Amino acid sequence: MGDTLNNSLKLRDIHLPGDPSFWPLAPGWWLLLILVLLIGAWLVFKLLHRMRQKKHQQQILNEYTQLETKLLNNPNNEAIANINIFLRRLAISKYPRSDIASLTGANWLQFLDESGNTQEFSKGIGRILVDAPYQSGELKNFNSKEFTSSFISLIRAWIKNQNEKSQMQTTQIRDRIILKEQNEKSLKKGGMGI
Repeated sequence: MGDTLNNSLKLRDIHLPGDPSFWPLAPGWWLLLILVLLIGAWLVFKLLHRMRQKKHQQQILNEYTQLETKLLNNPNNEAIANINIFLRRLAISKYPRSDIASLTGANWLQFLDESGNTQEFSKGIGRILVDAPYQSGELKNFNSKEFTSSFISLIRAWIKNQNEKSQMQTTQIRDRIILKEQNEKSLKKGGMGI
């Protein structure tokens, strides 16, 4: 009787489902894929940015090397003035133009000291940057190899320091300079009223 029932219904064995397919992906895999692509794009952007920075730093050092060679070959006012212009251009590229362009004399040297973590510009060999334009002929003391090499080392250290500074450090230095200038102006105003 069982055989006749099976024959009349014509039943088949149980069919198992096929293996799950690779496609379409589950939503979690899509999110992971998007995340990996975003991280990859960010890494490529950072790498390109770093390569541009390195290239720019190399161009800066090459330009300074040319100025340095001119200074070593012929130490005169013009060579010092060109180095001073170079430093100013470099500073303007790192700090806001409005803060740097107006700095002259002692304020300029003070900025170089603060941004270079030194006192050698305002109290040492770096003073030649503001003194040299007012000397005629060859520069005094600059014919000595020791003085020249110390000056060159100071400038190179300042350039290296600028290349290593983060944006936050740059902003902090700029804010300190602005605060000092405001204090000096308020002291001058207070002194005039007396």
